[in-house]
Amino acid sequence: MRGPIHRYSAISLVCHSFELVRDGKLGLVRPNPISKVALNAEAGRNEGNIMRVMLGLLASIILLVSAEGTAGAAVALRPSGKYALTLVESCEAKFTFTFGSYRTAAGTTDNAVREIKSVVNGHIGSSVGYITFKPTSSTGGTFSYSSTEIHGGALRINNSGVNVKTDTESASGSYSFTATTFTLSPTGESVKNYAMAHGALNASGVPSSLNLVGQDSSGGTNNCVQTITLIR
Repeated sequence: MRGPIHRYSAISLVCHSFELVRDGKLGLVRPNPISKVALNAEAGRNEGNIMRVMLGLLASIILLVSAEGTAGAAVALRPSGKYALTLVESCEAKFTFTFGSYRTAAGTTDNAVREIKSVVNGHIGSSVGYITFKPTSSTGGTFSYSSTEIHGGALRINNSGVNVKTDTESASGSYSFTATTFTLSPTGESVKNYAMAHGALNASGVPSSLNLVGQDSSGGTNNCVQTITLIR
C-alpha cells in the first residue's frame, strides 16, 4: 500500500509544483519545475504525516459515532425510590334553596330566596409527604406513602359546613403505568387513575419527577380534581 501512495504523491507534486524564473536571453518569466529529487524526498515525509492525520481523523469519527449511538439509545421509564409528594384536591359543593313571596315597597308581592340548604359541603385539601416505589416488573410494582393533610369543606352556610383540620395519612398498595398514564391501587380503597407527565430520566430510566392529574371522589361527590407532584 505504501508504494502506490508514494508514487502518486511524487507525481502529483512534480506536475503541480513550479517556480517562476526570468529567462536571461528573452527577458520572459517562465515556469521552472522544482527538482524531482527534492520533491520525492518531501513526498516521503508528507506520506507519513498524511497517514498519521488520516488515522487520527478515523479514530475521531469512530468516537463520535459511538457517542451518538449511546446518546440516542432509548431508556425505558421506571419509577423507583423515594419521592417528595405534594397533593392538591378540590371537590364541588352542592346546595338547594327555597323561594317565598315578599311584599315590595310599592305594595306588590314577588318571589325571593328564603332559605339555602347545603346538600354536599364539597372538599378542599392539600397534602405533603413522601411516597416510595418498589418496581416488581417493567410496568409496575408496590408503593407506600405517608403525608400530612390540611383539609375541610368547600361550602359554609351560616354555621353549617366542615371546619378545616389537620390529619396524617398513610397507605400502601400497587401501582402500574404507561408512557402517559399512572394508576394507584391502595389496599382497601378505590383505584385512582391519572394522566401523567414525567421529568428527565436517568441512565436507569428513573424519572426526576412525576406529575399526575385525575378525577377523584371525596366529600360526598365524585366531581373532584386531584393533582399530585412527585419530586425525587
